[in-house]
Amino acid sequence: MHKDHIQLSVEQIPEMVFLPGDPERVDEISRYLSNVQHLGNNREYRTVSGEIDGTSVGVCSTGMGGPSTEIAVVELFEKGARRFIRIGTAGALQPHIEVGDLIIATGCIRESGTARSYVPDTYPAVANYEMVLALIQACEELKYPYHVGLGLSVDCFYATKPELFGDRIPSQISPMLSEYVKAGALQMEMEAATVMVLAQILGASAAAICTVGSNQITKEPSKSAPTNERAIQAACRGAQILSQWDRLRLEQGASNFYPILQKG
Repeated sequence: MHKDHIQLSVEQIPEMVFLPGDPERVDEISRYLSNVQHLGNNREYRTVSGEIDGTSVGVCSTGMGGPSTEIAVVELFEKGARRFIRIGTAGALQPHIEVGDLIIATGCIRESGTARSYVPDTYPAVANYEMVLALIQACEELKYPYHVGLGLSVDCFYATKPELFGDRIPSQISPMLSEYVKAGALQMEMEAATVMVLAQILGASAAAICTVGSNQITKEPSKSAPTNERAIQAACRGAQILSQWDRLRLEQGASNFYPILQKG
């Protein structure tokens, strides 16, 4: 690499990496890990490694939006990361989704520009099916309310909120939001599409699990600062499940995981 922005103190990191946006959330996630090692702290990128009952994971904050997320994913991939789980917050786009629920994205509508620098808009942002299944199983085991489906990734914050400015400023994305709601998008956030597209291009895998911090349709706000405790616990359990499935695949000589493998 010509430039090391995440500035890690090691040459190799775990294959599984959690990607929160906020550097402060790295500390939140670290509380669920053992043998935590601090590997880097530069700009928006704070990185640690640790273990979940013997399963090694890394954690690296990405900052907000696609450009800083691109830097993190590419440089982490160069250090050995092959699975990425974005852990973040999102605004719900369907009225039945409540604040505090979890959303597991199977893919993303791409209203973000970073991935466009690599591939055209017709190239999909899709989550890895094994990782989606593992997060679903984790939420079921933990009995957390969750939803599964498409997300919407955008490159802006205030342009999606026309109520703040009325018609005083232009917004290309605002008129599209109602169409995406009718098309079934569950959430809106800023990073998942970049993570998914880059993972596909690089030959890695990605998924995303987000905590609903507000509902953009009902205008239900978060009653307090949104906590990611449930999403973190689900991601940690998901990492354990994926590790178990990896062992099953190796034992049975399978290229991919599918449910019948669990029956031996």
